[in-house]
Amino acid sequence: MKRKKSTLVGLVLFVLISLGFQTEINAPGISSGVTFNWSDTQTTFDDPATLDFIEIDGAI
Repeated sequence: MKRKKSTLVGLVLFVLISLGFQTEINAPGISSGVTFNWSDTQTTFDDPATLDFIEIDGAI
């Protein structure tokens, strides 16, 4: 019985620690005020696009 309890406690700790690391990885993103400026055009979806700069609230 003691072994089952320690296994359960270990599993709960593992899940809680894993969730803590996951929230740090997924930082909040920018949802408004951002403009992506491209240096070329994509003629097809297979063509790569080259990002020139990103503007956030008027700042480059």
